[in-house]
Amino acid sequence: MTLSPTQSPNVEVAIIGGGFTGSMIAVNLLRLARERGQAPPSVALIEARDIAGPGLAYSTPDVSHLLNVPAGRMSALASDPDHFVRWCLGRELAVTGGTFVSRGVFGQYLQDILREHAASAPSFRVINGHAIDLQSATGDLQRSIGPWRLAIAPDRRSKATAELVAKRVVLALGNAPPCDFAWSRSLAPRTWIRDPWSADARRRVSELAVHDRVLIIGTGLTMMDLVLQLDSTGHRGSIAAISRRGLLSLPHRTLSKPYHRDRPGDLEFWPSTAIGYLRNLRRAVLEAAGKGVDWREVVTSIRQDTPALWKRLPLVEKQRFLRHLRPYWDTHRHRAAPEVAAKIDELMRSGRLTIRPARVVDAEQLAGGARLRIMPRGGRPDDVTTIDADVVINCTGPETSPAGADDPLVHKLISTGIARVDELALGLDSTPDYQVLTRSGKPAHGLLLVGPLQRPLHWECVAVPELRVHAHRAAELLLLSE
Repeated sequence: MTLSPTQSPNVEVAIIGGGFTGSMIAVNLLRLARERGQAPPSVALIEARDIAGPGLAYSTPDVSHLLNVPAGRMSALASDPDHFVRWCLGRELAVTGGTFVSRGVFGQYLQDILREHAASAPSFRVINGHAIDLQSATGDLQRSIGPWRLAIAPDRRSKATAELVAKRVVLALGNAPPCDFAWSRSLAPRTWIRDPWSADARRRVSELAVHDRVLIIGTGLTMMDLVLQLDSTGHRGSIAAISRRGLLSLPHRTLSKPYHRDRPGDLEFWPSTAIGYLRNLRRAVLEAAGKGVDWREVVTSIRQDTPALWKRLPLVEKQRFLRHLRPYWDTHRHRAAPEVAAKIDELMRSGRLTIRPARVVDAEQLAGGARLRIMPRGGRPDDVTTIDADVVINCTGPETSPAGADDPLVHKLISTGIARVDELALGLDSTPDYQVLTRSGKPAHGLLLVGPLQRPLHWECVAVPELRVHAHRAAELLLLSE
């Protein structure tokens, strides 16, 4: 739908972001209203991409890009845990609860769910565009209350071409792209790829010469996806990947269906310190190993308790966790599909892929590529070496600090005081019932936040098993507040 500059339609709920979280909030709003015999609220889903549902994460056409969670845990609906597996079987896909399905298939699943629910709700619409400004429609700059006026533009750098007034607004913005580095600014655009998931980056990667030298910054799941993409497009040149610790995401175990283990019984008594959590988790893993239980099941067993464990930590302990333990938690908690890990291992054994614990000191643009000076982990100044590459790709993951994200809407909310960045710069402050907190610490009534920007409150809020629960709860609160 395209709105003219003179139109100002009123809707009950505007959802900014049509990826997984935003789409599933819309779906839950419509289905919960129907189940309760209520008229569905008027909903506008604002999405910058051409298609709502998959978002960036599940739009990849590469069949080698697999989900990092088995199908049995990937239902989009919190109230129906087998929904995704049934959907796959209904399309004659050979899927069990333990299958790691391609992300593109999951994206089609999300489109189907959204399309199905939208078909029976004439009050639902998708608006293609970017929300670039949001303010109280009352014009009272001292109070952050609805209704809310949104300015919508065809892209983030253009002026608004449409306006939308909503009683309530949900920020479901998803992950921000990676940031630049100080040293990357010396590299030409033809050499440096900042965001590996952008359409331009995918095109450039597919057009690399077969023996181009590739240097990847980051060694996590994004690096794995990119390496598989390079391999599937016929690239046969050398690939080097570096990160400060050189840690690879560990693989899931191969299983026919998800295994559910009870969480440690003494979880409430774990000391509220980063080292206390580490020691007790290690102890739980050792005890489980003595009973023949894989360590992965222990990590998975505390998944639902992670937000409470995070909340218990004092600020200084959260800082210690982020500084010392976060990379190890991420590699154990956010694991790779077994097939992906096996392919990465094969490429490493063949010598085509090398992983090094190091950091970039500086970079120089050359006529045919780039030369980077890198310091190995724990090294001294005279240990610095150089590495030449035809292309350098940033796979460090999303930018987590809202202030560093390339999003004018977020910057505007922060600058006007409607929202504030948390103490750890992990996201935006919000309440347990999803209300955004203003600069003064008061709730911005009618403005909700759901998704990765809620890291300060929940820590774990980036994967489908958590996000589907938040989408359901947020929809319930929106219906109750009518």
